[in-house]
Amino acid sequence: MPWFTFKPIWTPLQWVGIKLYKNITEDCLWIKVGDASRKPLFAKTIKKSSGS
Repeated sequence: MPWFTFKPIWTPLQWVGIKLYKNITEDCLWIKVGDASRKPLFAKTIKKSSGS
């Protein structure tokens, strides 16, 4: 399992249970809704090259 370092970002959405986190090592945003686990907010798609 990879090791992530998160920094919480305060937004007014925290009043309704939606929390945002910034991954310090990769500079991407993660979201946590209620008691669910964190998920990437904008999942990065891996571009496959069409090489031979």
